Amino acid sequence: MPIPYLTFIKHAEKVTKNAPGTLPITKGVHHKDGYVEVTDGFRFYRAKSNYSISAEGVIDLATGRQLEGKYPNMGSFVPTAEPPVVVVLDVAHTLDATKALQQVGTVAPAPGERKTKKEDVILSLETIESLALLSTPINKARAEYTLPVESSKSNLTTAFNSNYIIQALELFKDVGIDTITWEIYEELRPCKMYFDDNLVVVLLPVKKFSTR
Repeated sequence: MPIPYLTFIKHAEKVTKNAPGTLPITKGVHHKDGYVEVTDGFRFYRAKSNYSISAEGVIDLATGRQLEGKYPNMGSFVPTAEPPVVVVLDVAHTLDATKALQQVGTVAPAPGERKTKKEDVILSLETIESLALLSTPINKARAEYTLPVESSKSNLTTAFNSNYIIQALELFKDVGIDTITWEIYEELRPCKMYFDDNLVVVLLPVKKFSTR
């Protein structure tokens, strides 16, 4: 099913807002061959959607104007190899759990120390055989969420910005998708969340941290 255009644009604004000023073209949404794309260098959204042919190209969401320049080739950013770990997520449940983990992650490491902003909370993802855990940093109040693993061929530990996971899940939820697949690769390789080819989200991990 094509993804509603205006719904995608609403979520794309959260990404373009974070795009670096050093690459102005990424402040816009790329329209090409029936797909819309957006990236900030840390994540990439691609959706098949219906839009006016006049929108073909890169559109600045703030002004509605066409942006000049070549949009990055994001196709190479999407993982295509067989993933070592595959998780199938209930979108609404995982979204609630991740928001709860993020809130726990804001707790200051010690009394009198500064709390972490929600958008800066990093969550670890650790897989051990058929078990996968999404958890808060070790120097915070501890919380874990067990993910339902569909297949696992290796043990790995990686980490992601919690806000990026939450915003991706909010996109899937907002377009009416109940269940998605999350393909997880090595420590610093991009992961992929998707329903089918109509909506794909790629997230770059951050450097891992100890959770034990």
